[in-house]
Amino acid sequence: MIKVNGFTISEKDFDMACAERKYYTRKEQLDKNDVDDIANQLIEATLLMEVAEKKDIEVTEPEIDQMLAQIASNFETKEAFEDAVAKTGETIESTRAKIKKNITLQKFVQQDYVDKTEVSEEDAQKYYDANKTKFISGEEVRASHILLKKEDKELAMEIHEKLTEGANGDFAEFAKAHSECPSREKGGDLGFFGRGKMVPEFDKAAFELEKDQISDLVETQFGYHILKVTDKNIGGLKKFDDVKDALKQSIKNTVINNKLSKFAQELKAEATIEINEELLAKRIA
Repeated sequence: MIKVNGFTISEKDFDMACAERKYYTRKEQLDKNDVDDIANQLIEATLLMEVAEKKDIEVTEPEIDQMLAQIASNFETKEAFEDAVAKTGETIESTRAKIKKNITLQKFVQQDYVDKTEVSEEDAQKYYDANKTKFISGEEVRASHILLKKEDKELAMEIHEKLTEGANGDFAEFAKAHSECPSREKGGDLGFFGRGKMVPEFDKAAFELEKDQISDLVETQFGYHILKVTDKNIGGLKKFDDVKDALKQSIKNTVINNKLSKFAQELKAEATIEINEELLAKRIA
C-alpha cells in the first residue's frame, strides 16, 4: 500500500485506520481529503517510529501487559477480546508487538518533546489577554443522570422515589448500580454543557432545575432519565485563574504538535516514500 524507507504500511493497517476515522467522524464513507490525511498521518507516524526505535528506550513486559489489559477491558470476556483480535488478522503476540511500538513512540515524544516544553503563567496570561473572546461562555449546567430503558419505567420510578425521599439517596451510587449510560462509571456525571447540546427534553429539564435539585422522570428517545444538577454557570468572561491550568496545557499541546509536525516534515523530505495511488483511490467514496 505505502512504503516508507522500506517499511510497508499494509492494506490491513490502512483499512484499520480508515475504520477508526469513520468511527470518530461518524462518516459512512471517506472522501479524498480523509484518505490523504490518513496516509499522511501513517507516513509521519512511521518516520517518527523509525527515529524512536533508534533511541535507547526501554519498554517492559508489565507495561505491555497493562496496555493489553486496558484494551481487553473494553470487551465483556477474554474470549470476546481474542475473537476480535483474530478477526483483524492479528494474534495476541503481534498485538503485543504493536503495543510495544506504540509505547516506544509515546516515550520518545514524552522525553524529547513533552518534558522539554514549558509554558509559563506569563505566556498563558498574554494569550488570555489577547484572546478574551475565546473565553466567553454561555449559560452552562453540570448534571448527572441515571438512564433506564423504556421497559424499566417501574424501576425508574422506584429509584426516583428513593432519591427524592432521601432514603438511601446517594445519586452517584444509584447511577453506578442502575444507569444504562457509560457515564455510570463516573456516578452519572456528564460534566458541564451548554444549551442545545443535549436532546430537547433532556436539555429543557436540565436548565429548569436548580442546583442540587432532582428532576421528575424525563422521557427521551433513549429511555427514562433522572437528572440532578450539581453546578450552574451563568456565563460571561471566564476568569484567568479558572482557565489558567487548562490554557497552559492547551498552549503546550499546540507547541508540541507544531514541533512534531515540523520534525516529521523534515523527515519526509529526506525519506523514500512509495504510495500505491490505485489502492489509495479505492478507499475514496
